Amino acid sequence: MPMNSNATLSIIYPSVDNVMKGYFGPESGGCLPYSKAANEKQRWLQEYLHQWKADSYGRTRAMPHIKSYCRVSPCLSKLAYFLLTSANISKSAWGGPFAKDMGVYVRSCEVGVMFLPKYFDEEYLEIKNTLNRKNKQLFPFMYDLPLVPYGKSDYPWCN
Repeated sequence: MPMNSNATLSIIYPSVDNVMKGYFGPESGGCLPYSKAANEKQRWLQEYLHQWKADSYGRTRAMPHIKSYCRVSPCLSKLAYFLLTSANISKSAWGGPFAKDMGVYVRSCEVGVMFLPKYFDEEYLEIKNTLNRKNKQLFPFMYDLPLVPYGKSDYPWCN
């Protein structure tokens, strides 16, 4: 991120508490392939993690296997873009340096759909009705805003 950027990085990933309160208890975490070994190498990631919460859609207890990337406005009502994809945050999905020629090596092909407002003749994708545009079509957003950061005692679900 550029040093002068006001943008923040937030990652939604179910905590142990989220999974244990899921519909199937510990089995709810079966679709979450994050290993303890990987987590131990990435302790810095903890400060960016946020709880899985989708109360407004009645889905908080259903653990997600969705990968999405978006830029949400400071007022939490608009999106600059939305990417729905199979690509998780891994070297396999996004690539890493190849040892011999320092080229990029991507182990798996991922697919996704990028939603850009310009293709809907809009300036932004609206996710919450604002006072001046109550009749506008809302983009189907799947989790609650504002995000809830992990507390000091929270730990990501690991298999």
